[in-house]
Amino acid sequence: AHAALASRNRDAYDFFMQLLPDGPYRRELQALDDADHGQSRDEMIAAWTRLIDDPADDAMTARCAAALARLGVWPPQADDLRARSLLPEAEYEALKAVCRAEAGEPAIGIARLRELSATSLIAAGELVHLLEQHAGPDAAINEAEEQVTRWQAPALQIQYVDLLGKHGRFQDAAAFIQRIIPDQSLSADVRVKLAGWYTAYQARQGRLAEAA
Repeated sequence: AHAALASRNRDAYDFFMQLLPDGPYRRELQALDDADHGQSRDEMIAAWTRLIDDPADDAMTARCAAALARLGVWPPQADDLRARSLLPEAEYEALKAVCRAEAGEPAIGIARLRELSATSLIAAGELVHLLEQHAGPDAAINEAEEQVTRWQAPALQIQYVDLLGKHGRFQDAAAFIQRIIPDQSLSADVRVKLAGWYTAYQARQGRLAEAA
């Protein structure tokens, strides 16, 4: 069901949800689905708060805490996870900064994430996302270029390509993929995803030889 939701295969998602019994896992999927369909911030806060109060396990608690932090609400469960060494310090600090930014202090949150991004990949990704929201796509793309050079991490590389594509910088995205896709250190699934993006882009432009 998670895979179907992520790939936006609605028929598969509905099929698997019929098989999934009521409980925390089903409610988490419903919260993710509702977020995709534009539920209000207050409704999303209420949904994630209900879920974090009755999670399936600590991993789910951590995911709920992250979701609430990105809505500008800091859940006490995050402090408990940190105290039990179940939420790494770098992730904890990054989420605190995100929460502060989303709670009405974007400049302070972004400044803290920029500081943390020197040693935390999670902070780097969150920084790019917040800059897109609060400073615009150009600021986010410029920051992503720097972070990709610093970290050379697949998750950040895919975030960078998605960001370029989302804001119409298709040629820049294609050129970036051309540079990195021969890198054998990238995992096969990352290279396949990048190749899929590149192939679809070239095909839409009518450049079938390049797509092939």
